[in-house]
Amino acid sequence: MPKKIESPPEDPPRPKRWAKKLLLWFLGLVVLLILAVVWFNGPGVRLIGPRVAVHYLEKLGFKGGFEIKGNIVGGLSFSDLTIESDGVLESLTIDSITPEYEWRGLIKGKLQGLTIDGVHADLRLGLDEEEEPDKPPLDLKALGETIRTIRPDVIPLNLALKNISLTATKDTELVFSLAGSTITHAAGSEDLTLDLGLIADGNDHVWEPQKSVIHWAEEEISVERIDPWPGVNVRDLAIALPADSEPSVDARVLLGDAVFVISTTPGLAAARIDLREGALDVAKTAAQFGAEIPVAATLTSLMIELDGVMPDPTAATGSVRLLLDGIQWEDWTAKELALDVKLSDADATVAARLDMLGTHLALNATAPVQRSGSAFTLGDASGDFSMPDVPTLVHALAPRVPAIDPLQSSSKMATPGIAGVRHYRLARFDES
Repeated sequence: MPKKIESPPEDPPRPKRWAKKLLLWFLGLVVLLILAVVWFNGPGVRLIGPRVAVHYLEKLGFKGGFEIKGNIVGGLSFSDLTIESDGVLESLTIDSITPEYEWRGLIKGKLQGLTIDGVHADLRLGLDEEEEPDKPPLDLKALGETIRTIRPDVIPLNLALKNISLTATKDTELVFSLAGSTITHAAGSEDLTLDLGLIADGNDHVWEPQKSVIHWAEEEISVERIDPWPGVNVRDLAIALPADSEPSVDARVLLGDAVFVISTTPGLAAARIDLREGALDVAKTAAQFGAEIPVAATLTSLMIELDGVMPDPTAATGSVRLLLDGIQWEDWTAKELALDVKLSDADATVAARLDMLGTHLALNATAPVQRSGSAFTLGDASGDFSMPDVPTLVHALAPRVPAIDPLQSSSKMATPGIAGVRHYRLARFDES
């Protein structure tokens, strides 16, 4: 039998050139991506970050810049931040911002803490700003919801805002300044600690450094004590933030020996201020606020009740009832002044009773109210003025006012716009 002729074995297939090229391209791309990640992790983010931020700052009407140090994996920090504008915020500078994070959590936008050091702001007050047409009123319920929403993101953080200072001016004159202050919060705590530095105003009033604690519960923010002004002490301030209603505020305010209780209904729709304890020296209190009044008096009773405060304060109605004792102006004295003022949608009424010169003087007047825009105006007032013991009053006034002639009297003379119950006429006299 003839032998089979075996064909020579075939050579193994050679890899195609395009596969090698694809592999090389793939490996090159991987290397480039690694290099890009390494570059962006450090030099890239330090180069691009400030430029992107400046771009968006300019869109918002600000000028500024900052530097970035470190890298994403090992930790970033921001330094020498400056922001300037032509608005209320004249300038803002921050020495350093150091976030605490794990880079894996950073992808999800989670921080473990934040330290901000060396914050200084310059504010310009009293600028004429264009009002937005048809600007909607403040939505207090939405504001409360926002505060409740961000709370779970803040409570887990370690926060430290150190060396905070502030200067506010109006027409280049100092309004107030705040020296180095600190705000701290420990992770998991509901308390934020405020260490406020020295505060001063343009009238040489000085607030000594003070420490306060803000307690941020789920549905309430409270401050046990804070002194916002020399001689003004706020105690038990509580801002309720219920999930099913609008915010409300309660507080006690101490002015000298007087204790005022302030309370509002949800949404700040109604407010009440009541002098609950003590009395207030009016002239001394006015001096604490930089005002001098020539009248001495003691406020012994005060009740202010306002309705419709929000959402439009210009539409508010309400009443003010007060009692002043021991009134003195130069050598004139009055034992007591009782005042009752009421404001309705259509008019304002005043009922006043003054106990002086051995008699009682009473005034009752009413004036129409015209509300327009952000203000209201009073029309012509009408009412009556009475004095039950005229002879006693005239006898007391005669030594003080030579123009009064007790012998020339008329019970029919009426002051323009006032229906007189009984009046005494001023006699003409020669100034020479």
